[in-house]
Amino acid sequence: MAQSFVGAGDVYLDRLTDAGASQGFVKVGAGKLEIKPNSEIKEQISKGRDTYGQVIASVAINKPAEISVVLTQVDRKALAIAFLGEDTAHGVTASSAVDEAITARHGKGVFLAKRNVSSVVVTDATGVTTYVLNTDYTLDTRLGMITALSTGAITDGQSLLVDYSYAAESGYKIQGATKPLVKMGLFLDGKNMVDGASCYVSIWETQVAPESAVDFLADDWAEITLKGTMVTPTGKSEPFTVTMLDAV
Repeated sequence: MAQSFVGAGDVYLDRLTDAGASQGFVKVGAGKLEIKPNSEIKEQISKGRDTYGQVIASVAINKPAEISVVLTQVDRKALAIAFLGEDTAHGVTASSAVDEAITARHGKGVFLAKRNVSSVVVTDATGVTTYVLNTDYTLDTRLGMITALSTGAITDGQSLLVDYSYAAESGYKIQGATKPLVKMGLFLDGKNMVDGASCYVSIWETQVAPESAVDFLADDWAEITLKGTMVTPTGKSEPFTVTMLDAV
């Protein structure tokens, strides 16, 4: 076995339930998986006349092991963890809206309930007067946003009714800041680049929180840094294991 180590590997993440139950592993992009065991040395210091300041008893006490993970693949599951929330499917079926009520604001956009709209008709609250696009208001069809023009016939603060069609949408949504921390298990399918020997790291349960913010307007690749402590679950005698195989 090589005496030096340069690591590479694939990280698998299991987002545990609040009760610590496994939900299955998924492969994630990671640029760092760091483990730091901790201990505290408690020393009893003598106050004796001839031994003052000397250690007369010492004991080492285990402390929770720490973990630091950097996720470089910012996908659905990673974002849910970064925002301490839950991810849910987002879907909109193409349809239409009739007499959706909004309040006009001169020079300021007002969102409709749906995006990607078409066949838009804007009327007054009675439905009698129909207003003209680019004369009385402007429309951002992708965002579903109407802006009343001060030069048009719509008054500021006026109640309006809007009919429109909207396109289908599919994706996901993160409900953020719903958890104080995230429980997860981790597995590293690693390799020592020095001799090609396999290295396996199993972390049964760790409680993590994001250490860094997610900048949606960053100039560089987004990364998510998670830090926390490990837990020794029922049935285990240690919080993690590292298995190093001989090179084949």
